[in-house]
Order: sequence, then C-alpha cells, then structure tokens
Amino acid sequence: MTAAPLLDQDQHDVPPTHPGCKVAALLPARTGRTWAVRDFSSSFRPAAVQLTDGTRTLLIAFRATTEVFSHTPGMNQYLPLATLPGTEPATVARELLRNALPQVDQHLDSAASSLRLPGRNRARRVAALTEVHAALAALGTNADPFDRSDDLTGLDWTAAGERWRFSLHACKTVGTLAYEGPLDGLERVLPRILPPPPARVPRSLLTHVSGAVARRLISAWPHTLRQDEDGDVQFGTHHDPCGLIYVGDAKARARDSSAVLADISRVGVDHLLTILPDLI
Repeated sequence: MTAAPLLDQDQHDVPPTHPGCKVAALLPARTGRTWAVRDFSSSFRPAAVQLTDGTRTLLIAFRATTEVFSHTPGMNQYLPLATLPGTEPATVARELLRNALPQVDQHLDSAASSLRLPGRNRARRVAALTEVHAALAALGTNADPFDRSDDLTGLDWTAAGERWRFSLHACKTVGTLAYEGPLDGLERVLPRILPPPPARVPRSLLTHVSGAVARRLISAWPHTLRQDEDGDVQFGTHHDPCGLIYVGDAKARARDSSAVLADISRVGVDHLLTILPDLI
C-alpha cells in the first residue's frame, strides 16, 4: 500500500448509508468530539472518505479491501496504516480501534515528546485518563487513580473478583492494560483485543504446548497465541496490541477459576473506551 496523494478530489455529500459514516458512528466521541465524514474520492481511489475528530485525520478507501491512511499535519499526503479484508463497517471500526488509531496516537506522542515539555506531557496523559475515569464512573465503577514519581500515571479498578489497571508513561497516550483474576474473565475480553481469525484457521498442533491453561488458551485462538520458553502465552505482532499471559503452575488443571495474570501493551484510549463494558 502506497501513500495517497492529495489530488483530484471530487467532493460531494456523503450519504449516511455510506460505510464510512457507519464506521464513524462506531468510534467513540473523545471529549465530545464526534467523527466528521467528508467525501475524498478521486480517480486514484474512487470510494474514499476522510474521517476527522479535529485532532486526528484518517483516509479510508473502500474497495475489495479497505485501505486506511493517516494524515500528518504539514505533509501533502496520507501515509498508509493498514489494509483490511472486506468493507464491513463493524470489522473496519474494530481494526481502526485495535491497530490504526493507536498508530496515529503514537505519532502524535512522538511529536509531543520531541518538544521536551514535561508539564505538557503529563497533562496529555492525565487528560486521556480523565476520559477513562469518567467512562468507568458512568458505568457505575469506581477507579483509583495513581500518579507515580517515575512518570507513570494510571487507574486501578476491581469488578467481580477481577482487577484491572490501565497505565500511561511519560507523554504516551497509548498504554498498558493489566489483568489479575480468573481465567474465564480474561477469556471474555480477549476476543475484543486479539485479531480476528482468518477465514481458514489451520489445525493447531498442541502436542508441543505444556500446561492445561496454556493449552486451553492456545486451542481457542491458535491463529495468534503462542507459548514462550517459560511456558507462558504470548500474542501480538507489528502494530497490534501485544501481551503476555502468565499461566501459573503448568501442572494445574485448567478451570474457569484458574488464576492468571496478563499485561497487554499498545492499547489505545479509543479501544479501551469501547471495551470498558467488558472490563467491569
């Protein structure tokens, strides 16, 4: 996928039935800013739309596949982020949340870091966490904020015996989601975090996997989970959320109540806001 130049736009109104409008409706309105959609079709990409929330701008081109680009202020082109199979709005929105928007936020974080303004950097992560805190409160869940001297700021909350923590470091607004609790609680959330399975999932050979908990996890998501040399379970590649699941005693049986720990990095605030109802 190559960069898309800002050329030859034939702009007209985008009907609400357009997949771009349906995608925008599935993205969270950060600090009340809804995603605006405008036509961005051209001879180069005839079914493209631009989505912007005032801070971030995406170009989405719907063809046999869906191409996603980001616009960097001051540059006369859109840079490629992802190519997604199909054009179904829910699938496109899911991958924007998991993959594309965190990439855009990381670019903005890098630009903020280069300014070397510690006070402003802290304000950026506190503002992001304030959104998450307010969303949890709206769902009836109390979260405990923390702000450490090593530039780590975050939220802790507990629900139904499951402990969650979301933390941001320095100027970053893409963070780490940590979990401590029963196995079935993590299994409930993993489908919202892991990439969707391909149309044909190869049969998983589990003879090399040790431990009942690891086998249960990997057999459920063989397209993306793998066991590391310590017997724990890893996932994530490239720009996707990546994580490590600590499965405990390899000799223990796998039960819904089996205790596990997980650290999941590259989680964007948009993605977190969308999956919060599953974390309480």
